[in-house]
Amino acid sequence: MPCPTSTTVLQICLQLGQFTLGAATMAAFSLGLAITMASISVAAAWCVHHASKWINLPDRVLQHLPLPSAGLVEALSVIMLVQGMVDLPAPAAAFS
Repeated sequence: MPCPTSTTVLQICLQLGQFTLGAATMAAFSLGLAITMASISVAAAWCVHHASKWINLPDRVLQHLPLPSAGLVEALSVIMLVQGMVDLPAPAAAFS
């Protein structure tokens, strides 16, 4: 899946008639995104493996440990959504 920013750059390049530049930029962005995501995943797995040696908690607790962070991410997402909805102008005001 291509990086969303690279899709925008590709569209701009297509409007300028530079297809090769747009395709190369999209490939570079996507490759960079893939390398970054894979590196973060490997680092997280490595940290979990090593942290489990130091933390003496039951497996049941360790399995549920990601839930608070997922809840925090969800709460922040809802807060950002509400702030975005509040800051949006009313549809009638936007066109007048």
